[in-house]
Amino acid sequence: MHLRVLGAHNAETESTRLVCLLLDGTLALDAGALTSNLSAEAQRALAGVLIAHAHFDHVRDLPALGINVYRQGTLDVHGPPAALDAVASHLLNGVIYARYNETPSPDAPALRFHAVSAGDEFDAGSHRVLALDAEHTLPALAYYVAGPDDKALLYSGDTGPGAARNWSRAPVPDLLVAECTLPNVFERYALESGHLTPRLLGDELRGVREAWGKLPPVLLVHMNPLTEGLLADDVQRLAAELDTALTLGSEGMEVLV
Repeated sequence: MHLRVLGAHNAETESTRLVCLLLDGTLALDAGALTSNLSAEAQRALAGVLIAHAHFDHVRDLPALGINVYRQGTLDVHGPPAALDAVASHLLNGVIYARYNETPSPDAPALRFHAVSAGDEFDAGSHRVLALDAEHTLPALAYYVAGPDDKALLYSGDTGPGAARNWSRAPVPDLLVAECTLPNVFERYALESGHLTPRLLGDELRGVREAWGKLPPVLLVHMNPLTEGLLADDVQRLAAELDTALTLGSEGMEVLV
């Protein structure tokens, strides 16, 4: 399984992009930086998109994706019902952008929405997906994704404390892609907004290590670029405490799972 980080952050700057991961060139995890980082041909090669929840940094590029795959076939978009409803009513509503989930025809739209609930298992192209609950301020999911090469990763989406009990419902992945948004000094805000700091993440990693019997490699995403320096220092200390490698994701990073 080949992972390419298209966006690793929760805010966009000259050098950072909104969260979006690409698996094996065919399956996107979230759509914050999908069209801005892929050629038209690469977008049309996608077999599916998994949306974690409705926040803008996870769905921003869906309207542009719709126009780029329009009349080129139908692309499957999976996500929580509330997230798909929000995209349809606020973005693809015929005012902000065209209803690409209904056109060029209801039977063959550019983007076909599939409502997903925790516990659902389904195929997304050549990948097998298990949806898991996520602890966030909106209805949200995490995803365990197994590839045709029998390698698997778990993508946390956005989550606050309590993530370990959800992650542990999945088999042990070969890679855990976890959010870590803010440094420890902003823990109060992280808790209010349903996110993790390195200290909070450490609690989740200890919990899932106990459940799984080991801790897989961990890649961190969804960092805020304005506080990433402080966060990196906190992550380094956590890695030493856990005696494990914790890697901050970055735009353009490629990982062989």
